[in-house]
Amino acid sequence: SDEKIVGLDLSHDAADLPVNRPKNRYTNILPYDFSRVKLISMHNDEGSDYINANYIPGYKHAKEYIATQGPLPETRNDFWRMVLTFSNSLFSLLLLNV
Repeated sequence: SDEKIVGLDLSHDAADLPVNRPKNRYTNILPYDFSRVKLISMHNDEGSDYINANYIPGYKHAKEYIATQGPLPETRNDFWRMVLTFSNSLFSLLLLNV
């Protein structure tokens, strides 16, 4: 196979926190800590800044795009909070049919 496994050496500790694990639609596609989108924390609750999304560099800016998974029913509000907060970025929604 010509496919290459990449990124296994990059940390995704925030995604692995017990409070954040249920927020990941796909358990094998996790945001890297160094480039994950951080939501504005609500009441300093643990995990309230987490969403499964990463910044992707573009031609002009290091945080020009955002790639994210389709929201789960319980992460729908976080998804729209991200869209409203970072509306100057272009979003790419990752949807896989299983």
